[in-house]
Amino acid sequence: MLLLWKEEGIMQEQSKTEVNENVKKSIIAIGQELIKRADDITNDLKFVDNIEIYAKLTPDEITNFDIKKNYMATYEDKEEK
Repeated sequence: MLLLWKEEGIMQEQSKTEVNENVKKSIIAIGQELIKRADDITNDLKFVDNIEIYAKLTPDEITNFDIKKNYMATYEDKEEK
């Protein structure tokens, strides 16, 4: 089975096995990068409500991912004395 997609206006084709292998490599690469950045990502999570990890995988080995921290706001009522 061949898979077709359009890249920069040119039709590309790869076998399903090749695509599966490339996607698998991309997922592993994202995992490795997250492990490398774990200390930085988890630094100062006091007001972080959640962390989102978004990844875009393409049939080739180009991988893009984004890490987003969503913070919660807390109101502190400070009375002046």
